Amino acid sequence: DTEGNPLFIVETVRAGIAERETGRPGDGEAGRRTVDSDTATLPPKVRAVIQRRLALLSPGAQALAETAAVLGRAFTFPVLAHASGLDDSAIVQGMDELWRRRIVREQGADAYDFSHDKIRAVAYAGLSPMRRRAAHIRAAEALVAVYRAELSPMRAQIAEHYGRAGISEQAITYYRQAASAAQRVFAFSDALDLLKRAVSLLSALPDDSSRRQKSLQLYEQVGDIHGWLAHHDSALEAYRVAQESISADAILDRARLHRKTGNTLDRARCHYDEIAAEYEAAN
Repeated sequence: DTEGNPLFIVETVRAGIAERETGRPGDGEAGRRTVDSDTATLPPKVRAVIQRRLALLSPGAQALAETAAVLGRAFTFPVLAHASGLDDSAIVQGMDELWRRRIVREQGADAYDFSHDKIRAVAYAGLSPMRRRAAHIRAAEALVAVYRAELSPMRAQIAEHYGRAGISEQAITYYRQAASAAQRVFAFSDALDLLKRAVSLLSALPDDSSRRQKSLQLYEQVGDIHGWLAHHDSALEAYRVAQESISADAILDRARLHRKTGNTLDRARCHYDEIAAEYEAAN
């Protein structure tokens, strides 16, 4: 978690001791997570040191650090350039400053990462909600533009950015596409995780036919994957939820799900009457 930084080690241990002795986070801050839920807790002294380092940057370098923080721990120059909206001269000058001050480090010809993930976390936390939302939209658009010729590996990242920006419909679309790509190479666990993220965004959509159609597609895909894994109960539950999303006139969708339910019951060695009922409904 500290990545071996001596100051971070000492302050993290001190915060842990204080929390253990008092039953609450040390100095009232150590137990508070950063805005980015993927990062660990930051003791106040660690946060203050990083904030001081970022405050010493020029405005252009600060803006680049914030954009890079939205992109993630690692990022590439073309994506950063597109997401920042700055001209090449400003980007080169800003990146040179970030490199000289050891905020970022090179990881190849045009790849970089933050020298410590806590720096990224503090830079990200410094963004207001509106600026953060706008930055995530630019990040998603940058990934689409830069990787247009080979978008498949980027779909999950694009979905994550759209999700954090509150554009749920776009996020669901990209999560489902990423899940389908994972499913094609038999990475079923990854596919289920991506579909779970997509399902969690359904409630943000208006309760209309479009939302019900997306619910049908997601839960049917979840059921198919559980079927491949022989998780029969989970597959049946997913198909049941999918059926609840079908409109009254969607006869073919309903028939298809009854057939899949019957097949799953058959593989699960259920009673013949249950299986026959599903196949009859499919007809």
